[in-house]
Amino acid sequence: MTHTAGSRSAKTRRSSRRSKPDHLLVHPVHLGSLFAKRPLAWGEDEAEYDDLLSRVTVALKPTDVIEAMWVKDITDLTWETQRLRRLKVTLLTRGAQDALEEQLQAIPEADVIDGVKYSLPSLVACYARGLHQAVTHIDGLLAKHGLDADEMTARAFAFHMDAIERIERMIAGIDARRSRGISDLERYREGGGRRSRMIADDVIDVS
Repeated sequence: MTHTAGSRSAKTRRSSRRSKPDHLLVHPVHLGSLFAKRPLAWGEDEAEYDDLLSRVTVALKPTDVIEAMWVKDITDLTWETQRLRRLKVTLLTRGAQDALEEQLQAIPEADVIDGVKYSLPSLVACYARGLHQAVTHIDGLLAKHGLDADEMTARAFAFHMDAIERIERMIAGIDARRSRGISDLERYREGGGRRSRMIADDVIDVS
């Protein structure tokens, strides 16, 4: 009966941890300059990082500085993964544009629309932005030669395959580190729960 009461009490404490109001959480940004530093690369948005940190904090609900450190690490690893995925998309997009420009150079008068001559780089840039006239013109030219935009992306993928594979390995490594961080956080919390149950049992036994 004594241990059952202690177990119920411990479960109540764990439930209280999960339902703790947001204003009682330990937020990393409130823990000094170390936690306030944002791992931003050139062109990245500070507000977007802060939003991610806040959402991870609410999801993991850190209640002390140790847990807050894990939250910060997990957030930074998530941010780094997002950066690498954007880099992969950029490589494919820029590579596809280069492949398209090279293909258009092999098509006579590909740079002429309605009698007006354009530079191929500007025409490809307009196509990439989705401008109707450029899209209609270039898609028509590609179709006449049995090609399409997917073919350009495939060429870009083949050209950048080594770089993309390296990026994918980096993403996998970061995801593994993030998973370990989450597991370490859970083990830390379980250890705290065991210590709480031992204290509760000792108090009940004394009484």
